[in-house]
Amino acid sequence: MSMHYIRGDFRYYIVGIVPEEEGNFSAYVIDFPEVAAGGDTIEEAIESAFYGISVTLKDRIDRGMEIPKPSDMAHVIAMTKAERTEAELPYPEDTLYQYIKSPSINDRDFYNFRTDTY
Repeated sequence: MSMHYIRGDFRYYIVGIVPEEEGNFSAYVIDFPEVAAGGDTIEEAIESAFYGISVTLKDRIDRGMEIPKPSDMAHVIAMTKAERTEAELPYPEDTLYQYIKSPSINDRDFYNFRTDTY
């Protein structure tokens, strides 16, 4: 059974946090392929993924596009591995997965979200 993590106006998206050989981290947001995120630390990668999800949600809402339901863990893991394989990158066994709570898609403040203040 597939579970979607939606609570009221919030959605919880799973992000794959992959440690890279250079010491930094890449964040894979499978439900939003247009998001490219990462950071020097796990925390920076999570913040970058949250920011990417927020900007993408706002853009999709503004353009009348579909907002995807969050994928389940098995799908996110499989797709993260597939993307790494396609790019000929290793899939480290210590890859982390983090639930990230999206901004409320019905919150007035969401529409005041400023992309230039991150």
